[in-house]
Amino acid sequence: MYIALQNSKQAIEFLTKEIQCLLDVIASLYADSLHQVNTQSLLTKTYLCVKEDIVENLAFLSRAISSHIMNYGHSIVIGRDKTHVNKMVATLAMFNTTKERGCSRMLREENITPYPMYPNLYVQGILVPMQHVSGKDLLNSLHPTSVVNLDLQTVQQTLPCNQHAARCYEITKQELISLYQKDSMEESYSSETILSPCEQTESLVSKLLQEITHLPEDCGARGAYVENFNCLVYRLAFTLITIIETEMNINTKAVKLNYKKIRQDLGLSLEGDFKMVLSVAEKLKPGMFAQILGDPKQQTDNLVNQIQTM
Repeated sequence: MYIALQNSKQAIEFLTKEIQCLLDVIASLYADSLHQVNTQSLLTKTYLCVKEDIVENLAFLSRAISSHIMNYGHSIVIGRDKTHVNKMVATLAMFNTTKERGCSRMLREENITPYPMYPNLYVQGILVPMQHVSGKDLLNSLHPTSVVNLDLQTVQQTLPCNQHAARCYEITKQELISLYQKDSMEESYSSETILSPCEQTESLVSKLLQEITHLPEDCGARGAYVENFNCLVYRLAFTLITIIETEMNINTKAVKLNYKKIRQDLGLSLEGDFKMVLSVAEKLKPGMFAQILGDPKQQTDNLVNQIQTM
């Protein structure tokens, strides 16, 4: 009876802590989310409004934005300067929908304790060294995440969608087993082991940034150009979905689709361009990523079944 009461007390304390954390996040989004900021006003807070900002940071911005789109618009920006962090947060949020911006937040300008990282927000800033990126939170995120480090000028990301889901499943299973066996399973997942550099070659974002520099420094013109770019990526994603569904309906048998030809037809021969469009397609129609690149969990289960039947 004593053990049961003790366990109940621990469960209540844990639940209370989680509820308080959720309320803090809701309050922070109410105060500092980007939902109320229109595109033109948001653009004035970004790196895209001044030509010199784009030219000086062209390669870094290209990697940060392309990785952001590849990871479903989920990014964490870390740095020591609050102004620069907020500037990058606003830049990445330009490539999110209005609804997604409602789940994105900037750091407060007031001299208060910065927000900690919270999984599943779309874009958020982390001020180091007061806060840090938790490996456990990265794994608890429903979607892959991009991490942009302004101090080191690096862009890293978690595993792609299909592999990220499989890895989360395995880790959750191990945690449940450890809990059942009453083993201690403290956080052994550092962000360094979970993240890898974004090295995919792309042309869509690089071309966008180069073309923007030729436009007048008028946020109206540049904002419209970014919105047209977002529409282009969504149109490519819709087209990819339509082609895959059409091919699957025609080839009712288990025929392997020629994805290389599909990529060439869409002008997505570069890996980064294809991953960006595929990620948007996944948002529009969940399951597209695993259908095209495979589901590691299903492949593992099939291998286990084959071994067991031998």
